[in-house]
Amino acid sequence: MSLSVCLSRLGVSACRASIISYLLLSGLGQARAGDLAEPLTLASENGVLDILMVAKAAPVNTLSMGSSNTPPTGWVYEICKRPVNGVHACPQNGAAPNYYGGTLLQLQKGDLLKVHLVNQLPPAINSKHATEPGEEFLSLNPTNIHTHGLLVAPRTPTKDNPTYGDNVFVLTFNKDNGVPVTSPHMHADVRMDYTDYQIRIPRTHPSGLFWFHPHAHGLALNQVSSGLSGLITIGDISDYVCKNKACASALSDIATRHIMLKDTQVLASSSVQDQEDPDFCAPTLSAGETARQGSCAGQDNTDDDGSNYVGGKWFFTLNGQP
Repeated sequence: MSLSVCLSRLGVSACRASIISYLLLSGLGQARAGDLAEPLTLASENGVLDILMVAKAAPVNTLSMGSSNTPPTGWVYEICKRPVNGVHACPQNGAAPNYYGGTLLQLQKGDLLKVHLVNQLPPAINSKHATEPGEEFLSLNPTNIHTHGLLVAPRTPTKDNPTYGDNVFVLTFNKDNGVPVTSPHMHADVRMDYTDYQIRIPRTHPSGLFWFHPHAHGLALNQVSSGLSGLITIGDISDYVCKNKACASALSDIATRHIMLKDTQVLASSSVQDQEDPDFCAPTLSAGETARQGSCAGQDNTDDDGSNYVGGKWFFTLNGQP
């Protein structure tokens, strides 16, 4: 049986912690990917996808630190269809899903994406930009969302529509972390606890794979490195892969796999270092190290005025799985 593979990839963003790949595999390929769990998926209905998106801290049970029984705590998007009773929590039935692995939002051309974003993040303790003059508010860990790659409007609220479009110039703070002091460096509307977005997908929008992530200036790296990102698809694969019915028919027999790549640095204490350090691991294999599968071991950089990461790991995951 032949192996059919199609790959679609967006350009690398400034937030290097997250890259997205899109794979179609059949035959032999499925055997190799059999244990890979698909991201949690929410699809639009009747032209609308109305979701609750809670940015919060949560244990990442898929990142093992060996002898430590305590999983690291990352930052994740807990996403579900918006509850009709207006609560700021998704219903849980059984074990908590692997939100760190990412959520896939499936949209069609012409759809309306409605997001009720709630900030329940803890303070940001590692952000280097929070120590800069006028940037102290970053330690309160404000956030927002950006639909990376979508050709949509960056609307601001109006009297008739108080929601935002794909607008990164709004910061949502968690009141439990404190009220921010107004600063000219904010460059954004300030909101507390939640923000509502309505993003209309044009009917002429290209089909393909895209992603979403926070785009709070000064914190984007920290928040993405800790786990905040997810996938978006517009339309169907056949829209851009196939040119005739025979191709579309063959494509329907191929299993579709969505892969979200993330990387996160975990210290020996099992705490996540959200201010990623490119010198966390040695660039080449060390003595006695034959391969790196899913992670690399932290190194001691104190001789070069750096930090000691011995005992830590830099994890590279597919849908949250090393």
